[in-house]
Amino acid sequence: MTKSSSYRADIQGLRAVAVLFVLLFHFETRLKGGYLGVDMFFVISGFVIASSTLREVDRTDQFSWGAFLHRRIRRLLPGIALVAIATAAVSQFLLSPFGPQKEAAKMLLSAATYTSNFVMMPQSYFSLDPKANPLLHLWSLAVEEQFYFVWPLAVLIFVGSRRRLHIHVVKVAVWVSVIAVLLASCWLFLMSSTRGSQVN
Repeated sequence: MTKSSSYRADIQGLRAVAVLFVLLFHFETRLKGGYLGVDMFFVISGFVIASSTLREVDRTDQFSWGAFLHRRIRRLLPGIALVAIATAAVSQFLLSPFGPQKEAAKMLLSAATYTSNFVMMPQSYFSLDPKANPLLHLWSLAVEEQFYFVWPLAVLIFVGSRRRLHIHVVKVAVWVSVIAVLLASCWLFLMSSTRGSQVN
């Protein structure tokens, strides 16, 4: 069996490093790289999804949002459904009904709708007990899934602009958008670092 032409050994290696950082963090070792591992996952996922969709646009000069979301759902839904069902069953026996079970039920609903990050936003992530909230870490999957809804919009705008505008105008618009997003991300990081949960 031959490997896909889009297979990247370096990307798979970075994924392995990210997994290692997250595992070492959750096993409470002295290596505190869990959040770096999550950040690496975000960057890798963004790169892989962006590369694959842009290759599709270059090859076909069109983009199917329905097919894109179908692939993402087929890839993610079975795993998260299994985790949610198992968590719901086990929490009935291991968690207290006076608080933790209610929190687990709220997180189950947010996990099903990929809104865990919004549900947790009013709270401090560092003050939450992961042992009493088994679905706490699904916030990162929610962020990733939300990106999967926003990115196709950007691709569709790019495809439509490329058909109607000069290629140099499209390139300038793309670079301006990238720089704007980069500056906004840096500003949000700075505000979050200095003001914490007060940023909304």
